[in-house]
Amino acid sequence: MADCSQPDFKNVFNYSIQKLNAGRTMKAFLELLIKQLVDDPTKIKIQESTPRDNTIELILEVDRDDVGKVIGKSGRNVNAIRTLLTAAGAKNKHRVTLQVLE
Repeated sequence: MADCSQPDFKNVFNYSIQKLNAGRTMKAFLELLIKQLVDDPTKIKIQESTPRDNTIELILEVDRDDVGKVIGKSGRNVNAIRTLLTAAGAKNKHRVTLQVLE
């Protein structure tokens, strides 16, 4: 019978690596999408945080002139991007949120 008092470091390590890779993947995916929309892709800044387990929060900053292009008419572009991030995150059982800073 296994000793339950000892944590399984291998599983904890693998879980942490998976979570880290999922965050990097979401960040790269968002960057790819946003670069296609903006006029100045050099001013794209994406911050990533994991406030809770299985949650990835992405904060997007773009040039002031490009904010409207990212948000789109009536928020259609940003809602479509959020839908894509949600679908991609769900594949790995992660909840992904996106904030666009002006």
